[in-house]
Amino acid sequence: MPKLSALSKDEFNTAPKLKAKPKRLSKREIVHRRYCRYLEPFAKGAYVEVTMTAGEKRQTVKNRFVKAAEDLGFTLKFKRTRGKLRFEVKSK
Repeated sequence: MPKLSALSKDEFNTAPKLKAKPKRLSKREIVHRRYCRYLEPFAKGAYVEVTMTAGEKRQTVKNRFVKAAEDLGFTLKFKRTRGKLRFEVKSK
């Protein structure tokens, strides 16, 4: 059983603070940051073609780029194509 004891306000406020553990990123956040880095070099008006590797789903890759672009402050205009993704970088 736990043992409880009363503290004064000063004792309560002078308790040692715990060090914050370094935040571990989730796999999803790691992937999101990677996609943001992919888009960073491109400016408004740039045209980009994305070749997907084996096992990647076109819609998943597209959604990841859309979210990364949104977080970087711009939008993407996709062109309908087969196989590769193509888009233009637009400003908001």
